[in-house]
Amino acid sequence: MNFANTQAQELDQYNKTTFRPIEQRMAADAVDYNTAERRETAANAATGQVASSYDIQRQQAQRDMERAGVDPSTIYALGVSSRLDEAKAQAGAANTARTGVE
Repeated sequence: MNFANTQAQELDQYNKTTFRPIEQRMAADAVDYNTAERRETAANAATGQVASSYDIQRQQAQRDMERAGVDPSTIYALGVSSRLDEAKAQAGAANTARTGVE
């Protein structure tokens, strides 16, 4: 019985010195994760990815249209439409990123 009590005390001490600090750090990280700064960082990263994707698509479309001999003024008009779509996609991506952090 003394042996079992000694083992239980050692295990309890091990738990308190090894696992409890880890659990406390994890809990603190979880509580501190949802901050305005982290939400905005995620939103900015998401909108940047959308902007990059749309830029690549517009450049490719412009090259294709120029090769096909399309009037440059038409190309500009398509770019405006693409910018509106991009703004909607950026807003959606930013909201989704903020929600993901929350």
